[in-house]
Amino acid sequence: MKLFNMEHGVEKVYVQLIDLMMLLTCGIDIPKSVMEKDSKKMYDYIDMFLENDNNKYQFIGFDDPKAVSFFQSLDWIIDYREYEKMNDVDIIHRMDDINQEVELLKEIYDHMSDDEKIKNPFCFQKYRQVYYQGMALHYLLQSRYGNTSISLPLIPDCDNISYGYDEDSLYILNTSFGSNQLLLSRKDGERLSSDFVPNQDFIIDGISFIYQMLHPTIDELDELDIFYTGHLSDDFKYFIIDYQINPSLTIQEEDHSFLSKIPFLKKFQKKK
Repeated sequence: MKLFNMEHGVEKVYVQLIDLMMLLTCGIDIPKSVMEKDSKKMYDYIDMFLENDNNKYQFIGFDDPKAVSFFQSLDWIIDYREYEKMNDVDIIHRMDDINQEVELLKEIYDHMSDDEKIKNPFCFQKYRQVYYQGMALHYLLQSRYGNTSISLPLIPDCDNISYGYDEDSLYILNTSFGSNQLLLSRKDGERLSSDFVPNQDFIIDGISFIYQMLHPTIDELDELDIFYTGHLSDDFKYFIIDYQINPSLTIQEEDHSFLSKIPFLKKFQKKK
């Protein structure tokens, strides 16, 4: 899975380790900006991948324009932003299309002679890539129902909401990819000091503003109680704020009961 994000005017792409490992077996020319990132080389990522099974879903960020352009061209690595906006049924329809393409490619490959397979290796590579895309969508769909989890990068979501007192303010609040989580950072991208203490009024006002933007149907926001905890990120780039608005207030969740009527989707029902 890949995730594109704009940070301080620079476009970045975050890619999971499992995608990088797949790249190494695809016979694709990989740009140097991907093979060698900062002080890390591809074999460092291989070691991370093999060291712990949980690492395979860890995201690695790239900001070199050639690396960003390279991952934009790989349609078989699913784009998180594209599919997060799709409902479950649309994703399932896409998975059905992928399954049909996988079966067609498999049939073509199985009917090739050994010489044809050697001369046309791209047929098998295409089959693997399409199959890989389908598996990634399956994983994404299961994550919506609590059967798996996706740990997205700790970064501001450039497509969502931000808050700052005014243009001269040094700090800004942004929504992150975490539920009920905001990231306070410096506008210039510099790190926060190790003894940084945020202004409480700024945080309360920011939470109120962002929450109201996310839930425009809620009235009389001033009467709601706001609770939050915060701590600095390990790299001091962000002050991470996890907040809660009036625990007694319940936001109605989207109804997914229709999914139980689709036979092969029963396994995706939320865990009790």
